[in-house]
Amino acid sequence: MSNSTILAEMMYKDFVTVKRDNVEITKPSGATGFTEGTIYTAVRCQLYKKPSMNAEQGDVNDLNYEAKIFLEPEYSIQAGDLLDVTTKAGTLEEYRSGVPLFFDDHIEVPVLRREEA
Repeated sequence: MSNSTILAEMMYKDFVTVKRDNVEITKPSGATGFTEGTIYTAVRCQLYKKPSMNAEQGDVNDLNYEAKIFLEPEYSIQAGDLLDVTTKAGTLEEYRSGVPLFFDDHIEVPVLRREEA
């Protein structure tokens, strides 16, 4: 077992399934298209949420936050991927990925809740 795997098991308590429009299909019209396919299943990750300030005030302030997902560097995450995160509490949260940042020891992926994307 590699050091990064041991570290991921200790630090990352959530799990992510990564989906992407990458499966080529032939439509009834004969045209070629793509449909959603699963790239990775149940990958250890850590969902991070940080409250952000709401610049606009109305009758009710919106609850805004900045969210990121951290995972091991050997995974290929692309902007626009669909990320289904199962938190350590057992809840399922759906996100769309932004442009990931790749580091030697991890990937940092900014995400947006899918209902907001």
